[in-house]
Amino acid sequence: MTAAAYLSKTTVVEAVQLTATNAAEVVAWCGTGPRGNPRAYRNRAGVNVRNGSGLSPLTEGKWLVRDEQDLLHVFSDDRFQQNFQKVGP
Repeated sequence: MTAAAYLSKTTVVEAVQLTATNAAEVVAWCGTGPRGNPRAYRNRAGVNVRNGSGLSPLTEGKWLVRDEQDLLHVFSDDRFQQNFQKVGP
């Protein structure tokens, strides 16, 4: 038997980082869910994001990733930098 090497599937995702000035733009970027409900809304601490597991807080400096299934995921800056490499504008 000979083992073969495999490269795991890489995926291109869209991502935005929440800053002190772009919360409204991030909420608009999230859009609406299948029933027309907003997928995100602003709060005092930043933005709350609806995802498959409920609400996730998105605070300044964190990243919001939209995957290939159109699901939203929140990442700390450290975790985002470890897992993603910019490939386009």
